[in-house]
Amino acid sequence: KKIISIHIAYFDLGQGDDYVYHGKTQFTGIHEGGTLQLSATQKKLFLQDELYQIFPEFYILKVNNFNDLAKDTLDEWIYFLKNNEIKAQFKAKGLQKAREELNLMKMNDDEREGYEVFLHLRRVRNNEISSALMIGFDDGFEKGQKEKELEKNREKEVADKKLIQKLLSKGFSDDEIAEMMEIDISLVQQLKSSLE
Repeated sequence: KKIISIHIAYFDLGQGDDYVYHGKTQFTGIHEGGTLQLSATQKKLFLQDELYQIFPEFYILKVNNFNDLAKDTLDEWIYFLKNNEIKAQFKAKGLQKAREELNLMKMNDDEREGYEVFLHLRRVRNNEISSALMIGFDDGFEKGQKEKELEKNREKEVADKKLIQKLLSKGFSDDEIAEMMEIDISLVQQLKSSLE
């Protein structure tokens, strides 16, 4: 996995006017001075063209050099790191979570305790809703299965009536029909009476 190391410097680390510095791992031969490269097979294996792409990258953020003008999402993070503030218009990935944590850190003990109670109650409510949905789903599924079974029984009864009617018209007796359909004679008689 790619490793990216980010160092946040609130002091003057090195000399330079920029506020973001990037470094990459590159290997140089001590005797010949050449740069270590990936072989063709390794390029296919690692899906990278250069050796430095699979080794750690380093960033140094000199937050005190930042001019507080956020031009991109990285600048939004640096603004937050420098000022302990996240502006409403900032959209950088992860800043919303950082805003929540920052707001939590700014709370006094009573506010934090109240907020934790609120979160607990919200989790309980969400669990109750999830449970109710599952119960409703199970009940609905069970009801649907029962309705499906009833419909299947109605269809079978209609088919049985048609078959009994056909067999009666051919002159078969109640006993013969019960034997052929492998049902009780009383059911044959019941179905027969519903046809009349």
